[in-house]
Amino acid sequence: MSKKIAFVFGTRPEAIKMAPLIRAVANAEHFVPVVILTGQHPTMAKLVLEWFEIEADFSHVIDRTNPTLNSLTSQIIKNANDSLQEAEADLVIVQGDTASAFAGAVAAFNLQIPVAHLEAGLRTNDIYSPYPEEAYRQMVSRISDLHFCPTVLNRENLLKEGIPSSKIMVTGNTVVDAFTVVNAKIKSSEIQVHVPEGIPESDLVLVTAHRRENLGEGMAEIARSVKSLSTNYPNLTFVIPMHPNPAVREKLIPELDGMSNVKLIEPLEYPEFISILSKSTLVLTDSGGVQEEAPILGIPAIVMRDNTERPEGITAGGVILVGASESRITTAISNVLNDKSLLASMSKAANPYGDGEASARCISMLDEFFGLGERNLEFESAN
Repeated sequence: MSKKIAFVFGTRPEAIKMAPLIRAVANAEHFVPVVILTGQHPTMAKLVLEWFEIEADFSHVIDRTNPTLNSLTSQIIKNANDSLQEAEADLVIVQGDTASAFAGAVAAFNLQIPVAHLEAGLRTNDIYSPYPEEAYRQMVSRISDLHFCPTVLNRENLLKEGIPSSKIMVTGNTVVDAFTVVNAKIKSSEIQVHVPEGIPESDLVLVTAHRRENLGEGMAEIARSVKSLSTNYPNLTFVIPMHPNPAVREKLIPELDGMSNVKLIEPLEYPEFISILSKSTLVLTDSGGVQEEAPILGIPAIVMRDNTERPEGITAGGVILVGASESRITTAISNVLNDKSLLASMSKAANPYGDGEASARCISMLDEFFGLGERNLEFESAN
């Protein structure tokens, strides 16, 4: 009898990283996927699933009249609880460090359903930075039965916390799997990419900003940075897909609206985002996922955070960490743009996040967990 593997998630980045594994589970002989959308970012998550031709089995709505983390997580726990019981799930997979991941894992744990953590072992070791993500991922680790780690460093983090090696596997990051599928279809013209009007084919700087710790003055610093840079580099076009959060928009729009070489656009579908990223000279971001996607393409990344749970990109030489300070952001980008050798070396930095086969490795660990086969350790041994 097939095992039901439930995927609980609610944001666009989760959907991107879950989609390749959902497809792999659907194609596996002994497993059936059950897709549960928590409603955290309903429209953006559904758009990703549509592109990967995945349908949700359960799709929840969040009441946002009380927009607090406690309200969000309590609603997700209840909704996930109900869906998991109805689906009679044999194992639950959560991804990363979102409220959906944390609440989905708690719901599964309380039902005594085994939990697998996709993208496990990332750490800053400061539970308030990033807040609340660092605490969420640490707590998910404590109640997970399987840990799919993108890198060897992630595995080492978990071993230091006393998690048995038998529960850990280095798989690579499924974001590379997702990118590989998308990029191949873009290059073969299997899909048509519709980039918003007014965005040139080159000389782009892609900017993404949404982190909770940057809301308020941090977002204002980012807006002033882009304004200053766009004035100093009129030959470059700064493209900003704006996050739906009003706290992001209220800082970016007044400062940047009307500037000729700044394009404030609505959130992009994943193929369009990859297309613009691939044409960019560099990316300015506070996103975790973009820190992983940029090295795949050899795009230098300037990260507007005080610390990162993804130091592999910094070690490889393709990422610079600067924080959300106008002076540090503008200085870092000017240094990269004005130093052609630095720009070239960052562009050639190795991608530390895998080879696009992470989903297959996760399936092999699921096979082992259910007594259906042995895990594939070749990638872990090679790294």
